Amino acid sequence: MMTDSSKNPALSIAKSVAAYTLLPGFWSRLVEFMPRFGLIAYLMAIIFESVKLLPKGHPFTQATKIGQYRVRDVLALAANNLHGGFKNSDQYIVFAMFLVGTVLLVLQFVFLFAMIVTRTAEAAIPFVSLFVTVYPEIDIAHLMLDKVFGIPQFFNSCFDPTVNGLAICDGYSASPVFPTPLQAAMQELFRFYSFGILTVAAFVVFYFIIAMVLETTNTGVPFGKRFQSIFTPIRLVLAVLLLLPLAYGYNTGQYIVLFAAKYGSALATNAWLLFNSKTGDNPMGMDPEQLVGKPKVGDIDSVLNFLYLAQTCRASYEVGVKDTLKSTSTTSSAATGIVIEPYLVLQGSSVNTSISQQLSKGTTYDAARTFYGQGDVKIVFGEKNDTYEDYPGQVKPYCGVILMPSLSKELTGIKDLYNIYFKNVLDIWFDDDVRAYGKRMACTLKFSSQAGCKSLPAVSASWGAPDDRTAGQQFYIDMRLLAQGNFKGQLDAQIDTMRHTANPETSMDLRTLQMGWGGAGLWFNKIMSFNGAMVDALSSLPTPTQYPLLMEHIAKKKRTLSPGVPQKEVFDMTLTVNKKHLSMDQYMGEADLGGSLSQNIEVAGALTATYKQIQDNEATSAPKTTNTDSPVKNFVTLLFGQTGIFDFHGNSEVFPLAKLAMLGRELINKTVILIAARAIMTGVGAAAGAELGPLGDLIKNVGPSMGTFATMGFSIGILLYYVVPLMPFIYFFFGVGRWVKSIFEAMVAVPLWALAHLRLGGEGIPGPAAGTGYFLILEIFLRPVFTLFGLAASIAIFMALSSSLDTVFNLAVMNVGGYDMTTLSNSQPDTFANSAREALDALFYTVIYAILIYMIATTSFKLIDLIPNFVMRWGGSNTSSFNDQTDPIGQVNYQLVFKADAMARSIDNQNDSFADAAKARELFKQ
Repeated sequence: MMTDSSKNPALSIAKSVAAYTLLPGFWSRLVEFMPRFGLIAYLMAIIFESVKLLPKGHPFTQATKIGQYRVRDVLALAANNLHGGFKNSDQYIVFAMFLVGTVLLVLQFVFLFAMIVTRTAEAAIPFVSLFVTVYPEIDIAHLMLDKVFGIPQFFNSCFDPTVNGLAICDGYSASPVFPTPLQAAMQELFRFYSFGILTVAAFVVFYFIIAMVLETTNTGVPFGKRFQSIFTPIRLVLAVLLLLPLAYGYNTGQYIVLFAAKYGSALATNAWLLFNSKTGDNPMGMDPEQLVGKPKVGDIDSVLNFLYLAQTCRASYEVGVKDTLKSTSTTSSAATGIVIEPYLVLQGSSVNTSISQQLSKGTTYDAARTFYGQGDVKIVFGEKNDTYEDYPGQVKPYCGVILMPSLSKELTGIKDLYNIYFKNVLDIWFDDDVRAYGKRMACTLKFSSQAGCKSLPAVSASWGAPDDRTAGQQFYIDMRLLAQGNFKGQLDAQIDTMRHTANPETSMDLRTLQMGWGGAGLWFNKIMSFNGAMVDALSSLPTPTQYPLLMEHIAKKKRTLSPGVPQKEVFDMTLTVNKKHLSMDQYMGEADLGGSLSQNIEVAGALTATYKQIQDNEATSAPKTTNTDSPVKNFVTLLFGQTGIFDFHGNSEVFPLAKLAMLGRELINKTVILIAARAIMTGVGAAAGAELGPLGDLIKNVGPSMGTFATMGFSIGILLYYVVPLMPFIYFFFGVGRWVKSIFEAMVAVPLWALAHLRLGGEGIPGPAAGTGYFLILEIFLRPVFTLFGLAASIAIFMALSSSLDTVFNLAVMNVGGYDMTTLSNSQPDTFANSAREALDALFYTVIYAILIYMIATTSFKLIDLIPNFVMRWGGSNTSSFNDQTDPIGQVNYQLVFKADAMARSIDNQNDSFADAAKARELFKQ
């Protein structure tokens, strides 16, 4: 049996003391802090008593009862006593005034709370207030809305001339007339449309007023029996209020929609800023090395082989040709041979004269780019002489030209890769062993009797042959390994530095953040662009664009005399025409070549012999997979020499979109080269095709089937590089567009929504017909945030699924194909085609992998649309906009992938036509 504390004063006192001592008393203090309305309720009761809404002497009118009842209790009791119709109209008026006053009092506290919520942020968060856009000037959503609706100083974007003068609007142009003529015409259309609907509403309201008067007269019930619901007059007033015309042709309801869009956009923008403040340098919260893949480094042997030839050319002119031209050049004199040096040569124009600058070993790539105005860097190996007025920069390219295309030169970190290329070219040119090689070859082949060849320079590497012989195989092996080791070591170090250093090219920049939630998908494009640029840079090795002058002269003469001369014979000093042997010596005496006839013959002989030895010696290039009789194997070997799906195992921690971009870009680069090479070979004959060297031989062996495989690889590359990495941006961009379209839909539907309030039945202010409109406005307000949730969910799910695929796909292929691919990721580039049971498997496994990745990407990134479209179901609404079911990626596939495939096939068909025409010409000649 419990003891009643009220009957036990001691127990009551003990409990009070314990409560005071042990309990913090938060609740009591909070209750005391809350505002008290007891006095207001008492005063309302006194007034209601005076108009006979409360009976005399009611407890509510007694001062001793203040605080024991609420304002709501007084209003409810007074409402129950409303009766009598028009004869008690004073009661209705007084009650209505107090009811409105109570509502205004509540709204006052609501606005006070809103001011507290939307006050200037004091914490270290990157937004000013919850429903205020920090940078509306360049906010993408505001720009789009200003471009559509054209309301001055409403969205305050840079398209508004009153805002465009701000510094942040640099790069944005505003129309001198705002709203534009199109927007003004659309606003007039809205004005006319709203006026028409308002006219209809006026007739409906007038009908209801007449009906109410007649029913009141007939029944004696105030406002009639059909108008007894308190919500009926509110709906009538609200319907008319929503249709009232305001500025720029829009009515009240339409401005409610625009305010919902404006505040919803601000909410999403601030949420996006808060999200990025927590992730750090990038929206994924990843370290720099996780955003950039680590590709394989190519071979530099082609550059080394060209510089072998250029140094032989330099030495041949130095010891074998006397410069008989008078010169003021500091690098040449009449008493010595022609002095060859590397130069930067800038082509002249109608405004500027051509200039040149000699290179030294310490010249930097940045200096070279500055010389060329940040364009491609070209190194000319020749002699500068004042008499060479016909040559740019007065530099005659005796020993050839090498070009370094400056692709993606504006990206931070990428130019450092080109700097390594430039440095390695100069390092090889000025290398003592390479210079010694040139003199030894020139002296051994043609100029042993010259005074400059009495003593041969020493080499630190093994010559691989007696000193009086040309270089042996061991020399080429040692020099290639040394040059490749230096080149690869420098590139690997630079790539590692670039991957482990914060890079603005992969970071979320301030400008993108200022674009608001509508620009949330832009950052993912940066990952694709940067990784693709790095692949381009690593595949854009320095390329010889011109061989030594005498060799180019021989090749030109030979092609004139016999267009079908094979590449292996294009520089030989003899030519076979109609089974007759023709010596090229007779063409070596032209004045523009520099030396005398005999000197030029000797130099040309030394160069062609050196070129032939370099081409014939397998040690001058990295070991390649032996060509087989299978064209498929040869093609796959070439295509997957440095790339393939198996590189993913070496980049397991890299962002999946970055890996896909690198793989796709490599496939595009290689297949484009193959398609172009086949076009050259079939279009202009075997001679041009032979210039491609081993690639030309492969094309000849593969034949027409190569076009099919190259087209397949090209399509896969387009899918992996352009389509999949762009999916976040594409889906998100169209998500923003759908939001704008839903706003326009609401702007058209608002007048009809206002009319829906005129339905008399049902409870609540919306009634049975207008409730859907409120949910659509709520959707417009919340859709931007839902779209951000869709982006975050799609990226997270795509990363999880793609990482899982990288793990299980290897197991699946091993079970089907019979070989373990994990061992191939760390192998040499050429082992893939040898290790696979059939080289064809590599191609089709890549196709399967691309299809799976595409399916994962589409199903994942569709969440950007699906979440905003269907999340409103949780609010009890099944409403949807008219544009929810469109799929932008489906259109992209047709417009990009399928048409790219069609373009590649069209090129291949043209190649076949060229080949048929070439065969016809040969038959005609016979």
